[in-house]
Amino acid sequence: MSSTYPDWVVNAMPYVKAWCAPDDEPTLTDDEIAECIVANVFRAVAYGADPDDPPRPDIFGAVHMAWMKKAGKVAGDYAFSEGGLSDHPEQVYAHCIAMADKYNPVGIL
Repeated sequence: MSSTYPDWVVNAMPYVKAWCAPDDEPTLTDDEIAECIVANVFRAVAYGADPDDPPRPDIFGAVHMAWMKKAGKVAGDYAFSEGGLSDHPEQVYAHCIAMADKYNPVGIL
């Protein structure tokens, strides 16, 4: 993992990785997972938190986004069959969408 990530991203990374299967096809890089974390930051300043506190990522939101990224990687793929072998990326897409639905953004780390 890149050392350029802030601590709050590094701290959230294992949680997101545990729930989004980044090494299973379609894979996600650490940079893609970090993007999901950064995109799902919640700052509680409006609720009285110190504005100097580190950002708190919405872990469920990041996992949801990670599964949606995985779905996006196979969205344009088509099923085919050749020589007795077949590939059904629509099943992978459906699985990714179903997993994303399980992680609607609600949790704060």
